[in-house]
Amino acid sequence: MAEVRSIHEKALADLLRAMDRGAIAEEGRRWIPGTPGKTSGSRWGVLYAAFPCRTLPPDHELIIGTIWKIERRISAGGQPVGIGWMKDGMWVAITLDNLGEALLTRDEGDAAVRYLYSTINHGPPLYSWCEERGQEPGSESTSGDRQHLWTPVAVGRFVRDLLVMEEDDTLHLARGTARVWLEAGQKVGVKDMRTHFGRVSFGISCDWEERTIGGFIRIEEGTAPHTALHIRLPEGWKINGDTDRNDLAGGWIEADIFRWERLTGEVYFSAGIDCQRRQ
Repeated sequence: MAEVRSIHEKALADLLRAMDRGAIAEEGRRWIPGTPGKTSGSRWGVLYAAFPCRTLPPDHELIIGTIWKIERRISAGGQPVGIGWMKDGMWVAITLDNLGEALLTRDEGDAAVRYLYSTINHGPPLYSWCEERGQEPGSESTSGDRQHLWTPVAVGRFVRDLLVMEEDDTLHLARGTARVWLEAGQKVGVKDMRTHFGRVSFGISCDWEERTIGGFIRIEEGTAPHTALHIRLPEGWKINGDTDRNDLAGGWIEADIFRWERLTGEVYFSAGIDCQRRQ
């Protein structure tokens, strides 16, 4: 193990040096290119440095700069443009698999879930996404695989991660759900999702008349050292942390997150919310 650890540490140090030396400086930012020191080529895989490889922390300047670079050109349909080999094309798998997942790790759920809707709008799941395509509806300009099965896999994983996502010893729930899902009065959750911490189920919903949000979390066959349930209320609404109606079953409120430690079994919770909408 000592030899393996030494090889890993040396390779990681070499990779970090290469990423730093090969980064492109532009308008006061630095971003990771597909090839060190070159601005040409695709952006595929560059944000893997944030997720899932965790080579750099999500708040590292190179991650921030790379997100900025990828988002510099956005199509009318909400997709980054020119991140593959087509100058004016879109590679929608990268949008979720690279960019969306990186945004989730940065807790930028609103931006992340917008890309989910945009990606789904550019091709039916499990059917006819092409690898790259033009921006116009029904575009005949394509490149790469005509049926790019990586894209539906990216969609499936992203939907899973916006609902249930492991990060070190923390179980994140509802990290990237669309705010309108709770606003519509529906229950948001999953049932028997396999995770690193056991089988997870949860459900949350809002009662706007009673000004409460409530639900449950159930973890079977394991324990989550830390659990973070992200309460993604519609714009203008917030959790009321001072009300005596709050019952988090041993958990606590931290901004817009409900947190628990060593959670196992089943817990039910409720909390007050301020429901004053903007007029």
